[in-house]
Amino acid sequence: MKKVVVDTNVFVSGIFWGGKPHLVLKSWKLGQYKLVVSPEILTEYRRVLEDVSKNYPAIEIDSFFELIELNCVLVNAKPLRGICKDPDDDKFIAAALAGGADFIVSGDKALLDVETYQGVQIMNPSNLLKRL
Repeated sequence: MKKVVVDTNVFVSGIFWGGKPHLVLKSWKLGQYKLVVSPEILTEYRRVLEDVSKNYPAIEIDSFFELIELNCVLVNAKPLRGICKDPDDDKFIAAALAGGADFIVSGDKALLDVETYQGVQIMNPSNLLKRL
């Protein structure tokens, strides 16, 4: 089974706004891939979800964290620096390497510009859905 790191922008967009990011999350819920996360990624997911959810009080974000905890591959990734133009994005590559992920899915230009790093392909939600 494929392993995928989902960037925060795709994860949050999939929960709140639908479209291709929503289909990426739906594919995960259907068991089409294993979600790989690190503690740093979980912290960022929570911070951004809590911030965005203030504008969408009807959406219960705690259930998403329960789903993640029960259905993910949690890795302790060694920090990387200098891979992406945005150093904050290096944590997604680090998690992918630590978890043996096949793909990183992102809408972030700094990550997408890397394209491939040590065998991990970085792609947008449309391309990931085609690959799954």
